[in-house]
Amino acid sequence: MNLKISHIQKFSLHDGPGIRTTVFLGGCPLRCRWCHNPETQSAEPLLQGDAILSLRERVSIHMAIETCGYAKEELFRRVIAGMDYVMYDIKLADEAEHLRYTGVSNKPILRNLKRLQESGIPYLIRTPLIPGITDTSENLEAIRTLIGNGPWEQLPYNPLAPVKYAQLGWKYPLGE
Repeated sequence: MNLKISHIQKFSLHDGPGIRTTVFLGGCPLRCRWCHNPETQSAEPLLQGDAILSLRERVSIHMAIETCGYAKEELFRRVIAGMDYVMYDIKLADEAEHLRYTGVSNKPILRNLKRLQESGIPYLIRTPLIPGITDTSENLEAIRTLIGNGPWEQLPYNPLAPVKYAQLGWKYPLGE
């Protein structure tokens, strides 16, 4: 079992319920222009799904995953079935806007959202509030329609994202 780990944060109070150790896996298929973890952009974490499930078989601890949901149905179903909790990102409801700002279609994400909602696994929908992009009333109303009465956390914009890009020697895509 090999996992590509970006970093480990002990005594984490964010990104899920309770106090925990958070293991950040490298990889994301999206290229969100506001990404505040650009150092993790590479192969998608759910591509490590088999390794995650192997770890799940070896340890009996509460396991949660945060995902953008951009994965093939079979893999998505297998991975979330092994989780105790799922944090699921919905950034933009509109297909064209999602493609423009993340570089990928939101169709697989919305299909997997329905699978998650039907799974019975406890979950939390998360939306980063990016000024003028994801925080518009149209987008937020459309997301509310997609998720119904499900739990939803709206995350404030992280103003430190440009600093991370500068440290990596990269240009920040939103051009602040």
